[in-house]
Amino acid sequence: MAEYENLKTTFNPKGFNPDKWASAAAYAGMKYVVFTTKHHDGFCMFHSQFTDYKITDPACPFSTNPKANIAKEIFDAFRQQGLWAGAYFSKPDWHHPDYWSPYYPPRDRNVNYEPEANPEKWERFTQFTHNQIFELLTNYGKIDILWLENSGAKYAVITTKHHGVALWDSKSANLNVVDKSPAQRDLIVPFAKAIRNQGLKPGFYYSLLDWSHPDYPNFTRDKKRYEQDSVRWQRFVDFNFAQLAELSEYHPDLYWFDGDWEQTAQQWKAKEIRDFVLGKTPTTIINSRLQGYGDYATPEQGVPISRPQAEYWELCLTMNNS
Repeated sequence: MAEYENLKTTFNPKGFNPDKWASAAAYAGMKYVVFTTKHHDGFCMFHSQFTDYKITDPACPFSTNPKANIAKEIFDAFRQQGLWAGAYFSKPDWHHPDYWSPYYPPRDRNVNYEPEANPEKWERFTQFTHNQIFELLTNYGKIDILWLENSGAKYAVITTKHHGVALWDSKSANLNVVDKSPAQRDLIVPFAKAIRNQGLKPGFYYSLLDWSHPDYPNFTRDKKRYEQDSVRWQRFVDFNFAQLAELSEYHPDLYWFDGDWEQTAQQWKAKEIRDFVLGKTPTTIINSRLQGYGDYATPEQGVPISRPQAEYWELCLTMNNS
C-alpha cells in the first residue's frame, strides 16, 4: 500500500487534453461524462483542502501544470460542448486513517473496524466525506450526476419486465429490448454480471401479467380481450413459464413478482411457479406477490400503521405515486 501511495510523487499526465476528449465525446453523440474524482484509494483528482493526497499537492509533479485541477478542467471542457458533468466519488477511502485504521488489518474494501465501537473515529471520517462532497458540489459548477460508490447495499433488483417489454433477449416473445428497441442489446446479462462482480446478489422484478400479450385476457385496466377462454389462457401460462425459465438461467437470488392481483393463485399456478423457481435455484427468495407462496410481505405506497403480520417485510414506495 505504501508503494502504491508513493505513486503520487511520480504521477504526471503531460498529455492531458480535456478539450480534445470533450470534442470527441460530443462528436460521438455522448450526452454526459462521469469523471472519477476520487476512487477507493483516496487520491483526489481535484483540489481538496481536507487532504494532501491529491493531484494539486506540491509533492505531485503535475501540481505545477496550469491544468492541475483535473476534475475542474474536465467538467469545464465537457460543459463547453453542451454535455452534462458527472462526478464519481468513492465514500470509502483507504488512505484515510479514520476509514482504514493503521491499528487493524484491512478485511475487505470496507471500513476495517466497527464504527459502533469507535463512534468518534467514524464521525471524523463521516465529516471528512461530507466536506469533500460539499467541495465538489460547491466549487465546480453544476454537477448533473453525483455517482457515489459503495453505499453498503447487499443486493440490487432490476425490472426485467414491467407488464410487457422484456429487458433481455427473450426467445418466448419478440417484445423485448433486443428486437423492439433502439438499445438492440440484452440488459439483464451485463447487469447480473456487474452486480456479482461487486459481491452483491442480483434480484429480478418480473410482472406476471402482460397487457401486451395477445393471449392475456386484460388489454388495459378497463378493457378485456376475452372473459373465458381456457385455450388462450393456457397459452399465456405457458408463455409465463417460458420467460421464467429464461430468467432462471441467471439464477437470481431474489424474485420480485408483481401483477398477481388480476388473477387467482390457481390461475397463475402460483405454487407451480414457486416450485419451478426453487427447483432452478433453491436459495432464491420470493416476495409476497405470488398469492400466498412468497417469503416476505411488500406493503405499498404507505408506511404501515402497525407491523405487518409477516415475519419479514419491506415497504414498496414509488417516487411518483404511480
